[in-house]
Parts: sequence; C-alpha cells; structure tokens
Amino acid sequence: MANIKVDIVFREVYTSTLNSDLGDSEDTLTATVNVYSDKLIKNFDKLLKHTYDPSEIPDISEKIRYFLASGEFTLNNGELSEISTIHRDGTVTVSYSEKTHKMDICIPLAFDTLKILYDYKIKIMGLGPVGKVKGTVNNFKMTVNVEVDFDKLNMSLQKYRVRNSGHIQLKFTGNAIVDWMVNIVSNSATIALNPIIMKVIESIVAGNLGSIFEKVNQIINALLGQ
Repeated sequence: MANIKVDIVFREVYTSTLNSDLGDSEDTLTATVNVYSDKLIKNFDKLLKHTYDPSEIPDISEKIRYFLASGEFTLNNGELSEISTIHRDGTVTVSYSEKTHKMDICIPLAFDTLKILYDYKIKIMGLGPVGKVKGTVNNFKMTVNVEVDFDKLNMSLQKYRVRNSGHIQLKFTGNAIVDWMVNIVSNSATIALNPIIMKVIESIVAGNLGSIFEKVNQIINALLGQ
C-alpha cells in the first residue's frame, strides 16, 4: 500500500473540512467530500488493479438432477476480474455531530461489469463434458460508511453494505454439452455463485479500505508526533 498516497488525500479532506463552516455550507462540504472520495477511490483502484485483479474465487461442487437421472458438476480454477473498475455511484452523503465532533461519510460504490472465469466438469447420464464457463456480474452496488473523528484525528470504516448483488450471466463452452444440461447447471451455478461473489467482494473492498484507514491514522499520528 506504500504506492497509495493516502496521507495526501487524508490531509486534504481534513484541511478542507476544518476550513469550512459545517453548519452553514452543506453543499460546499458535500462537494469537498465527493472530490475526496473520488481521489480515494482512484488510488484504491490502483491497489486493486495491481493486487486483486483478477482474484481467485472458490471452487464449486453441486449435485444436479434431470428427471430420474442424477449427477454433479464442479467449477474450479475460478477467477473474478474487472474488480478495479470500482467507482463512486452517486452523491456522497455527509452528516456531522456537533456533540461528538464526528462526521459520517456515506459513499455509494459500484463496479462496471465484473467477469467470471471457471473450468467446469459435468457428470450426468453417462455424459461428462468439460470446458470453460465465462460469466458476467452486472449492477453490483455497495455502500461504505466512513467515520471521521475530529477530536482524535482519525478515520475508520464503520459499515459495509451490499445494495445490489448484481445479475449473473454464465456461458458454457466445450464438447458434448447440450442445451438442457446448460440450463440445469447454469441455474445451480448462478445460485451457488451469488454468495461467493458477495463474500469475495466484501473481503477485498471492506478489508482493504479498513487497512488503508489504519495506515492513514498511523501517518497522521506520526505527523502530529503522537
């Protein structure tokens, strides 16, 4: 994370906010925080691109049934890409408490189309096609709440919430795969993938934002000699 200039960004938001009138300039403050958020996300994109794009995703193994026949399919060697397309998805909302001297910054985030890639293997009715499955996740949206404490001069990730887990579409390619088989496997795989994608994204986004804010706090403390 050393290549992320979080210290500069953080000092900018502190300076801009402390020099504004929190009670009388809500539009100015919102614009300031929007700019700060865009800078933070831009640098966050760089981290994701170099470290997490693509990211490995867990294998999947599921039982399937077609009338009286049963079988199973597996997805392995999976990866999720285009994670570095994260961006602000609307206006950042800001609330400030005069009592606690704390600001809550609610940042709406979204991805461009995420991409999924797996190897698959199916066994049913004596058939055992193998091949690749390519997929997309559209309209994945989330919100993060960041708290800025002006007394302690630090910031922290308070909440991460998925607003829309997106729409998954899968395309299977390979030898001897037929339409009815694609339909069965695709439906089961989509259901299994949804919580996996959500968990992977949360780990990457929430986990790394939390770490970035910890780094920011260390830098600020060092600058203040604490």
